[in-house]
Amino acid sequence: MLRKLQILLSAQAKVIISYVYDVGNYLRYNGDSLLVPKKERLYYRIIVDAHSIEKGLSLKDRRPGFGQEKIKRLMNEVSSYDTSLGAFPLEMAVGALRAYVDLHPPGEPEQPFVETVRQFVERFNGLDGVAFTGGVQSAVLPIGGPALTLLEGLQCRRSVRYFDEQLIDRTTLLELVRLAQGAPSQCNRQATRVYLYQGRHQIDQILALQGGARGFSQSISNLAIVTSDTRAWRGSNQRNQIYVDGALFLMHFLLAAEALRLVACPLNLAVDSRVERQIRDVGRIRAGERLIACVALGPMAGTAIRFARSPRRPIDEVVSFVTEE
Repeated sequence: MLRKLQILLSAQAKVIISYVYDVGNYLRYNGDSLLVPKKERLYYRIIVDAHSIEKGLSLKDRRPGFGQEKIKRLMNEVSSYDTSLGAFPLEMAVGALRAYVDLHPPGEPEQPFVETVRQFVERFNGLDGVAFTGGVQSAVLPIGGPALTLLEGLQCRRSVRYFDEQLIDRTTLLELVRLAQGAPSQCNRQATRVYLYQGRHQIDQILALQGGARGFSQSISNLAIVTSDTRAWRGSNQRNQIYVDGALFLMHFLLAAEALRLVACPLNLAVDSRVERQIRDVGRIRAGERLIACVALGPMAGTAIRFARSPRRPIDEVVSFVTEE
């Protein structure tokens, strides 16, 4: 008995030591750390702020003049950015700002601010080898028809922020989850769960706590929360696998929605512990399950949709071929 207790305490001590390492690593390298060079911090900040403008542009009911404080910050960030790290953030940001200007015809009340943005964008005209990739794009998609192939789903998956507000029938929702269960899972644990909501009041409460669906939450009539059960994992080596398994399931869930001709938008649950507890209470989620993400779902609202371009980084910034020395 004493031996078993010693083994248990040793295992728990390793968990604590590993989490202390995680905290130190995050404090050292996170995007607010002054130990990270400014240009590296700006690289990701510009991408995030540019995408927030893209998201506003992709809404069905866009508010003219939206996001002025965020746009001012984005322009300051771009002005301070050192492109020696790569032109991608600048290309994404300027493209998004161009699309913002194009949204506002001359003579609108917000025009003085829009003119400031226009003048900022014009500073980048004529840059050789620079493609301004950010903004929005539109597509006309077929309704019905055969399910998409895997390749088609990978190529056309987009986060859509407006939906037909009708409820998805339970048979379709169950098929969606069944398809998502094809996701790989470490040692086939299958610790992921899906909570589905179609009640207006409950959806509104969850989205108010999540905080990332402003401007289109009223069109969300079908909401999922993906969770992963902590009970499935043991020891210090598996401390982060809960999120790996959950994210793999989430991606399968999104691709399955695409295959079934539904549109979806993942909504992150990067919230503090207090809000996580509130979401768990409202959503009736069992204690011990960690929140992975929300997913807004629905049939397409007609065939013409608009979505953020969300351009991808150059492939040579993402891939490193490592050779033997």
